[in-house]
Amino acid sequence: MKLNVRYLQNRLVKQPDRTACVLIFITCLLVYLANGHFFLGSNDNVPHTLLAFNWLENQTLTFDNFRDSYLFGGTRPYYFAEGINGQLTSRYPIGTSLLSFPLYVGFYLYLKLVSLVDTLASGVPGDLLDVTSQEFSRYRTGFSKLAGAILTALATVLFYLSVRLKFSGIVSSIATFTFAFATASWALNSQDLRQHTVSNLVVIIIILCLLKANRTVGKHRRILLFLAGIFCGLLPGVRITSGIFSAAAFFYTLFIFRKESIFFLLGLPTALISFAWNAYFFGIDNMITGGYVSQLEIRPSPYRFELGHFLEAFFGMTISPSEGFFVYSPVLLFALPGAYQVFKRRSHPDELLLWGMTLASLGLFIHFCFYGSWMGGSGSYGSRFLTDTIPVVSFLVAYPLATITRRLIERPNPVTKAVFVTFLVSLLVSTLIQAIGVFSNTDWGMSPIPLGTDQSRIWHVRDSRIERHTRNLLARIHNPIQDRDAYVENLSGNLEDLEMAIGNRPFGDIDEPIEIRSRQRRLFKATLTNTGAFNWYGYQTGMSGLGETKLRVRFIEQGSGEVRGVLGRTLGLSGVTQPGEQTTAIGRITFPNRPGNYEMQFGLIAAGLNNRLIEDRPPLYTVDVVVSPRDGEQPATVEGEEIGEE
Repeated sequence: MKLNVRYLQNRLVKQPDRTACVLIFITCLLVYLANGHFFLGSNDNVPHTLLAFNWLENQTLTFDNFRDSYLFGGTRPYYFAEGINGQLTSRYPIGTSLLSFPLYVGFYLYLKLVSLVDTLASGVPGDLLDVTSQEFSRYRTGFSKLAGAILTALATVLFYLSVRLKFSGIVSSIATFTFAFATASWALNSQDLRQHTVSNLVVIIIILCLLKANRTVGKHRRILLFLAGIFCGLLPGVRITSGIFSAAAFFYTLFIFRKESIFFLLGLPTALISFAWNAYFFGIDNMITGGYVSQLEIRPSPYRFELGHFLEAFFGMTISPSEGFFVYSPVLLFALPGAYQVFKRRSHPDELLLWGMTLASLGLFIHFCFYGSWMGGSGSYGSRFLTDTIPVVSFLVAYPLATITRRLIERPNPVTKAVFVTFLVSLLVSTLIQAIGVFSNTDWGMSPIPLGTDQSRIWHVRDSRIERHTRNLLARIHNPIQDRDAYVENLSGNLEDLEMAIGNRPFGDIDEPIEIRSRQRRLFKATLTNTGAFNWYGYQTGMSGLGETKLRVRFIEQGSGEVRGVLGRTLGLSGVTQPGEQTTAIGRITFPNRPGNYEMQFGLIAAGLNNRLIEDRPPLYTVDVVVSPRDGEQPATVEGEEIGEE
């Protein structure tokens, strides 16, 4: 054993880069999983975190067996799509499921082993792999987070190897730290198995293969080009818009490697996997767009080719307080001089590759500046759409960093020292902002008004997403609510006034009964007085899930007395309201899916606490509602209610 340990130590000392890779992977994995049970994910990933389990356990590549599962809740969820053959499939590309499949084989075997052990110990057959059951969702989300952490840690190792081909160990280490912990790699990619997670990994693999191909000849170069071609073919099937990086690599390979580029081309047919999948489920004419076809065919178009919209998205994605790429990671501003250095050296093969990837990143950014929903959803911490550019932008940061460190060694001066200190401070701030996102969780994008309804919220300096997440983190460290049960028992108030807005019209008095079509949405504003014994904590306090005071709306069906719309219907209270004080609550309410006559009831809750203690209390306020079918819609005759607002 001593000889084996000494042999291993000698090997690690002689091969420091391998040692660094092992340490980087382990460190990243531990840090990415350090927030424990937190799941900062998205429902977008439901299909590609279930597909492997469903195929391995039930031998099917469709989701038809989920039609009667908890995921539907009466209507088909947005992340599933009906194929032209009537089969249920994922709305999103297949590439993420394909490239993460080896990990899910391991997860599946682990669950099989645990189930077998439980069966032998208890004598009762285990049922851990009933993938359509709601109980399985905790395994799905847990393994999704683990897969995201593993793949992001692997991407970080490969990023280090790529940068190490160009720069010294210290510069490569700092640049790798930037990529791993000062960008959305930590707060987004590592916390869930997203398209962005796999897209970043594949882009880094392509860059590494082509950089190494520049440094070798013969058989090894041909293998590297073939591998680069394989991953370039797979990339559009992971995330369609990331195909622009495949295009950049394609033209670069043709220009630099000439005849040898044939080996790169031989790898590209991997794109046929995604094309064949899309053609089978959505038709030959949709073999590229796949499940996105329904979104692209909507009118008006999801794209807006207007200067005003372009400027709003341009500055919103870069510098807005709640969405800005450089606000969440100010250290990435150093990529701008890095891009300039790469441009000046573009006559060299390596810099030409990075310049091509930089142009691809710029093209991707401009594309999203014309996209209607450029904010990328309400639940993402940071500029989600620009996450796909992180490998390239982080690589560019290494160029000015190398210049700064060289000047510090050769001829240090106050300006160079000041620039280096600025870099370190921006790196520290970026890392802190990402850490806040990882160890906190709020519903900022939906409360009090969904971001899609009021896009101006991304420019609010007060109650920005980062500020609310910071308050949430502080509340987790020291929650002002000490006695949870006593707090809920003493939660009481009066609803003094209720108003409703329609479209762009201002809030006005409500005429009863409210006559409205099914599933329509309206903005409500309420004035309330705190008549309880404790403070109310509104949405700005960051108390999401920790006792935030909300005004819940329930629809009681007249005649049957059944409750409709328990989820996704609340108004957010403003600020901290002391006993005896007044405050306002505002929010968007989605009316029931099922036509009929209802009583709309308003009541206080402390979100995240034991609200069963106040379930039997009379509502603070009631309004009669008549919900009529939409045009061409028949009154519902079966049970069913939409879950949530989207």
